[in-house]
Amino acid sequence: MSVAAVLLTTALARAAAPLDEIRERTETSAPVAWRADTVAAAAPDAAPSRPHVDDLARLRIVAINDLHGYLETTARLRGPEGARPAGGAAVLASYVAAERRERGRERTLVLIAGDSIGASAPVSAFLREQPTMEFLNTLADGSCPRLASSWGRAPSPVRTKCRTLATIGNHEFDRGVPELERLLYGGEGWRGMRVPFVAANVVRRADGRPLLPGSALVEMDGVKVGVIGAVTVETAMLLSPDRVGPVDFRPEAPAVNAEVAKLRAAGADAIVLLIHEGLQSPLRPQDTAVGLDAVSGRLKDVLAALGPGVDVVVSAHSHKFTNVLVTAAEGAPRLVTQARYQGTAYASIDLEVVRGAGVVAKSARILTPWADEGPGATPDAHVAARVTAAAAAARSAGARRVGDAALAITRVRDGTPENALGNAVTDLLRRATGADVAFISGSTLRADWAAGPISYGALYTSMPYDNRLMRYELTGEQLRRALEQQWRDDSPEPRDVLNVSGLRYAFDASAPVGRRIVNVRDAAGAALDMSRRYTVVSNDYLIGGASGFDVFREVQGAATLGSEREIVERELSRGVVTAARDGRVEKAAAAR
Repeated sequence: MSVAAVLLTTALARAAAPLDEIRERTETSAPVAWRADTVAAAAPDAAPSRPHVDDLARLRIVAINDLHGYLETTARLRGPEGARPAGGAAVLASYVAAERRERGRERTLVLIAGDSIGASAPVSAFLREQPTMEFLNTLADGSCPRLASSWGRAPSPVRTKCRTLATIGNHEFDRGVPELERLLYGGEGWRGMRVPFVAANVVRRADGRPLLPGSALVEMDGVKVGVIGAVTVETAMLLSPDRVGPVDFRPEAPAVNAEVAKLRAAGADAIVLLIHEGLQSPLRPQDTAVGLDAVSGRLKDVLAALGPGVDVVVSAHSHKFTNVLVTAAEGAPRLVTQARYQGTAYASIDLEVVRGAGVVAKSARILTPWADEGPGATPDAHVAARVTAAAAAARSAGARRVGDAALAITRVRDGTPENALGNAVTDLLRRATGADVAFISGSTLRADWAAGPISYGALYTSMPYDNRLMRYELTGEQLRRALEQQWRDDSPEPRDVLNVSGLRYAFDASAPVGRRIVNVRDAAGAALDMSRRYTVVSNDYLIGGASGFDVFREVQGAATLGSEREIVERELSRGVVTAARDGRVEKAAAAR
């Protein structure tokens, strides 16, 4: 049956502004939550009365992404009735169970789009991420056995009865490939995963073998559903080289296209791409499919390079609301979803599939798992008990006081890359090492410091990565290039902020990329000497060229000084921290 001709319909329910970022969990002005908006596509003969109705299967996909170990119900989102609790593992488990009851367990597929762990809340991170992996195991159904190490050698597509599958995100590699494999297959007191993981574009560097099967084929209600996994090819530049050294990340689209061909040959009726990469898309569902020119982000490039065959794309990584139909090169438009992050939303996707013929209708809603109504009012008791135990252990480990803040020190920016937390951390690092300049990328600072005592848990939450502080030299010209590399394209917004201590500068975001930095001065106010060599400290993440800061790849002979977080902790113990935006970064006069 051809589905090239498509009739698009969109039903809009109550809507509000998207949740772009959850900052402090105790903020008085809670972020706004999306309600149930639906975007749908159907073939003209998709009505229940059409022929072949006996061959029709109605399936549901429940998808979550970017959980990052946020297992407790700590988020408060603003709905029509005011700020309310949402998310948390026990609440999510109840919503997943309700979705399964509504559609039927044998017709419901649960998909997890990566970054379940890494940059995690202490409840997970302090316990080697095992509480989060245990939670994912509770989402597996009875047809999901423990993974054996042979899983990684299984040729794709793997046929499985398990109706819960996952892919990996860049943060699954935060503690290195051996630790990821311990979590998948067990070891050191951990039994391993019951959820199958797939990833089509990650191979072992030594011999080119896949790290994981590229795809799986699941039979549901007589329909064969193919699930392809992929992770952003930029993973290597988002992590320190030693974390991802054993593997290579290949371009996503060619790897996915190869899996599509395998799945079609194996008789797949529907194909879902589960990819840890994302879009910036329209914030409200559209009344028609949009072209690629209406979206942005790296996933746009992947979509443009995909061949026919993928019906639904469950995305992640950009932490954005996504519920949109994107016109494909041929055939039906692709339905693309993403459910924010940290468990504050999930996608509910419905497919109508004619057995042996393909998808004839698809629709999706992005839903908020409220903790005070519906399934969330009775959270899963087993999951709640396990989270409570993990939280108690984490609080014990993170309770010790490491310092004090005279006022709230936040990542809030005001039109420039400068922010108070970045200033505080880089100032502490420069004071501890005596370096001329200290850098830290904004993407590695994940939470603010509240006024008052700073616990180790709070410090860990703001600096969750086990990065090593390195000391080396750069010329003034290289320092200037590093500042320029905050901007990669014509956007006035930096792709990643480079927090700095020891330099002051102005910038003109309207100038051409590579020529936006003006009037760079050192800590004493002297103009930066382009030929002088300055002592610099930053972490190994930056030295690997992460986040596109390629200039740091030129560093030679860097000396390791120790754990970046431990050095900050030691400096915090010396006295009360007072930090604010102090004007070390300004807009150039011509740009004001």
